[in-house]
Amino acid sequence: MQELKITGFPSPAAPWSEKPLDILDLLAPNPVSTFFMRLEEDVPQWALLEGDILIVDRSLEPRTGSLAVVVEDGSLALRVSACSGARRFFVLPDGKESSGIDIETWGSVRGVARLL
Repeated sequence: MQELKITGFPSPAAPWSEKPLDILDLLAPNPVSTFFMRLEEDVPQWALLEGDILIVDRSLEPRTGSLAVVVEDGSLALRVSACSGARRFFVLPDGKESSGIDIETWGSVRGVARLL
């Protein structure tokens, strides 16, 4: 078996070489806890359109003002996270407080992908 021999000069661009872009590295830094969800209807108050793909990370706690996917009355819903002291609540698209008693945070939306 022959050894690989490198001949010639190294590339002058070698110090500026970069690894190839990987869309999953950008969108899902925690691949085990990241899920992609497609919206079924427009949410104009949040500039979301039917068919947009939400990148939801279950390992992140939603921050105040961030979008969160919650389990409300047994189904998944999109809400804005808010805090008042130690109390966390969620806001509907029309700005009203979500009235569901049994609300569980399912994940935090870290991004939106939209096909043009």
